[in-house]
Amino acid sequence: MARVEIEGADQVTVERIWDGWATSKASLAVWPSRGNSWRSLAIAERQGGAAQWYLMRWQGTPVATFAWYDRPSARHRRIWGDLAEQPATYVDYLVIRSGPEAERTVSALRRWVVSRTKELGKPRFRWDWSGEAPAWIVKEFGSPVDSDRFGRGEEPGVVRHQQAVTVGARLLVGRPVADELRAKVARDVAVWRQQGVIPKLAVVWVQGDPASENYAQTKLRAAEKLGIEVELHRHAANVSEGEVAASIHRLNEDHSVHGILLELPLPDALCADRLMAELDPVKDVDGLAPSNRLALMNGQPGLYPATPLASIRLLQYYGYRLEGKNVTLVGCGRTVGAPLLQLLLHEHATVTVCHVHTKDLKMHLQSAEIALIAVGQAKLITPNMVHRNLVLVDIGVTALAHGGIAGDVDPAVADYVAALTPTPGGVGVVTTAEIFANLIRAMQWQLQSEMSDIF
Repeated sequence: MARVEIEGADQVTVERIWDGWATSKASLAVWPSRGNSWRSLAIAERQGGAAQWYLMRWQGTPVATFAWYDRPSARHRRIWGDLAEQPATYVDYLVIRSGPEAERTVSALRRWVVSRTKELGKPRFRWDWSGEAPAWIVKEFGSPVDSDRFGRGEEPGVVRHQQAVTVGARLLVGRPVADELRAKVARDVAVWRQQGVIPKLAVVWVQGDPASENYAQTKLRAAEKLGIEVELHRHAANVSEGEVAASIHRLNEDHSVHGILLELPLPDALCADRLMAELDPVKDVDGLAPSNRLALMNGQPGLYPATPLASIRLLQYYGYRLEGKNVTLVGCGRTVGAPLLQLLLHEHATVTVCHVHTKDLKMHLQSAEIALIAVGQAKLITPNMVHRNLVLVDIGVTALAHGGIAGDVDPAVADYVAALTPTPGGVGVVTTAEIFANLIRAMQWQLQSEMSDIF
């Protein structure tokens, strides 16, 4: 049986081994940068706080080197964003000699890291490569994420691909999904601006809910980066329903406004359903007007709700097919769960819907391949309810008394499932991008005079 040994090493030893691999006939399976710039990066990272360099031997022969961090450095936070917000153990600058032992090396290294990090929190790897990702890495961790953020402030183009993954659950981060969609929206916006048309979104916001205010401001900042003009129509917390409806009517008639977003939640004195019914369906970028709900149910063209769209897009981005899968949907509310059910059926999934009257939620999760949780009850899903092969999409969001937000899934579940979306940093990030995609779709229908064929 092959013997694996991992020992501490100084940087000189690591560089000598890398040099030997680079000049030998055996190329590197995982190469952290182009040319010899790996050395300058390694030195920079060492100066930035690498805790320890390690050397891994397989039956006495060096097969891998890596840097070990007990908690994220400033550079980690810059590169990995929301993946590096909390203390954890990181394995970085992983370099593996190519050959038949490469895949076994990673498997052995994963086991070693897990054994070393039981008391340190969730361990994370970052794979870097400058060409095509090895097939066994893609099979194990999914497709790589192109990252323009990597290398910012350092040598441009040092790494073309990077992927951060956890040991345990695969983390389905929303940022790369949203970045891809926003890039498409930005291209469409640029085309329309060249034609003299400035995409405009109107946000109707009733004061009184801190969360809704934060969401509105987030959309304003995101729209500005995309070249989209946003009008924020504020109303006092004690505004009457008639006044809000009148504001919506004015925006319906304003041809310079291509999309209208009614920011939820509303104060208890206002009826969201009645106000959503006042929206012109071709401007309803959140897909909540009755005509759009009906279009979704019947599988007809329309503007579909952004959060359900984001949930499906995120799964598809990471390579999870829904066709024929056993999917459990927990929560069937009107704004997320109910429309999400229709989208899942459009994707030909076999869907079980759980709600407040479901007697044994654990049983349904145990039989699911994919589960989407949209309840709005913090830490509803616990480790004893899931299984190792389950893919979880956490949609619900709950504001915490001490500040911050929590998802419907207990973070501890990450050690007991195959994949999981984080909260924050998961579906919510993609939802905002979906709203802007709906805006472009709505604008195209309006300006191309195709509404009669759609609604």
